[in-house]
Amino acid sequence: MRPLKLTMQAFGAYAKAETIDFTELGQERIFVISGKTGAGKSTIFDAISFAIFGKANTNDREGFSLRSHFAKAEDLTEVSLEFLLRDVRYLVRRVPQQEVPKQRGEGMTTVTAKAELYEMDGKEETLLASSVRDVGAKMEEIIQLNVDQFRQILMIPQGEFRELLVAESKEKEAILQRLAHTHFYQLIENQLWSQQKEQEQQVRLLREKVTGITQEAFDAEALAGKTALDIELMFAERLIVERETMNGLQEQMDLAKGKAEITSKNVTLAEEKIAEWVQLAKLRAEKAALDEQSGKRNQEQEAVGLARKAGTLIDQDALCLRLKQQLDEVKLEEQQALKTLENQEVALEKAHLEIEKVKEIELEYVAWVKKRDLLHSMEAKVTRALAVQQELAQESGRQQDLAQKLERFTLQEKRVVGTIGKIS
Repeated sequence: MRPLKLTMQAFGAYAKAETIDFTELGQERIFVISGKTGAGKSTIFDAISFAIFGKANTNDREGFSLRSHFAKAEDLTEVSLEFLLRDVRYLVRRVPQQEVPKQRGEGMTTVTAKAELYEMDGKEETLLASSVRDVGAKMEEIIQLNVDQFRQILMIPQGEFRELLVAESKEKEAILQRLAHTHFYQLIENQLWSQQKEQEQQVRLLREKVTGITQEAFDAEALAGKTALDIELMFAERLIVERETMNGLQEQMDLAKGKAEITSKNVTLAEEKIAEWVQLAKLRAEKAALDEQSGKRNQEQEAVGLARKAGTLIDQDALCLRLKQQLDEVKLEEQQALKTLENQEVALEKAHLEIEKVKEIELEYVAWVKKRDLLHSMEAKVTRALAVQQELAQESGRQQDLAQKLERFTLQEKRVVGTIGKIS
């Protein structure tokens, strides 16, 4: 910030309007404001601070009115400051609350505080704020300092130049962060720490879950002295074995299904034979009926025919007995095959569950590996953030050295002023 022009009227030690044009100093960065006691040296700094923040530069001047005791009744107390900040020209005007004589009648009237802030482009003025509150907020936004920080850094009041040196570490940190715009790094660091804690919590939960699954899958003796890579290989081998077991069970189930189909065909054939046996029983019944109804005249002929049929029936009876025996054997084989099939289906279901469980473990392990890699990446970011914080601490040390140099320069200035006073 570079002051360009300061105008004071009825302010402090100045009864009339006084204007200080700082542009006459050119590019000079160091200059001295000197004068006798009560000449108004500190009033200049009070005016600058009042124009920017609406408060005087020294705390002991806040308790009384800033209006000059020597001002005429018709002169209104006001201050205007034109300054340059980041290549932008601003103009701020302030009128403090004050009591002035009434224009009509006797007595005094109170003038409320007023403030205006303009951005200047050549001769054009753009109004940025037009109330005391809005101007104060806008000025803090532009300068990025409050009045206390302004007093400690940019305009140290007489007798208070040690405030920055003796300030608490947190106050110094806040001031230096605002000056160097490093609060963004603090936000990044806080976010990284928060993300790191969350990732560590997730990794811890995943590790506990993987540990529980591992203990369920393997006994303590098998896990003794094994690393994460060894356990991963054990799971891979276990998965291969489970897949081979499942393939074997699938082959057994296919074979059992083939046997069941053959058994079903045999059962169908036996049922056909049983139907023929039932038909044979019907023929026997018919034969008995024919025996009762046949006449004596055809008895011999029918007897011969029946004898022939009886021979055939005896052969069919023997065949039916053999078929019934085969049917019983087929039913027994079918029951055994069904029981074997049920056992194989149960074993296959268990194998499917084991495979799904191993797949879940494999997916969780892959997710855990990704989380671990992400955590390593987060640790690298935190390391960089800590390096930035260390640089800020070094910058704070340099700021403290600068403040000490300023203290020595002030002491030398006092000695020079004292020497000049003695000479004069």
